[in-house]
Amino acid sequence: MSVELVTVNDFERIARENEYFIWHFTSPKLYHLTIRPYYEPVEGLPHPLKDIIDRLDIPYFESLAEESIDFLINLRNGYDKSLFGGSRGLYNPTILGFKRRNFLYGTWDGFCYCDEGLINLIYATNPHFFSNLKVQD
Repeated sequence: MSVELVTVNDFERIARENEYFIWHFTSPKLYHLTIRPYYEPVEGLPHPLKDIIDRLDIPYFESLAEESIDFLINLRNGYDKSLFGGSRGLYNPTILGFKRRNFLYGTWDGFCYCDEGLINLIYATNPHFFSNLKVQD
């Protein structure tokens, strides 16, 4: 399993090294969300994203949305209000599934930005990620 903090400058390397991968563009100041950045656990609270990623053998990458907005706009073929958090002045987080250089699915396209949405997005990206599921007794 690969879990890395990266920037969009790493996209070509990531796409070359991984047939399928998940990329999370985070906005860590949105504390009310249940999906937290992988490297930002909240003490005493569940961390569904980390639990899911740790149980699946899936390449996972994480970047700040605010530092990646041009990359995200290009994926959307132009600016979209789903990228901007409105009056809070923050960019909305999103989780994206890729096959090499091809964008497949994102939480902005009908997948909930929640643990169930993450599971559905991963399955839609590549159902084989679930064949090596690590189940605890």
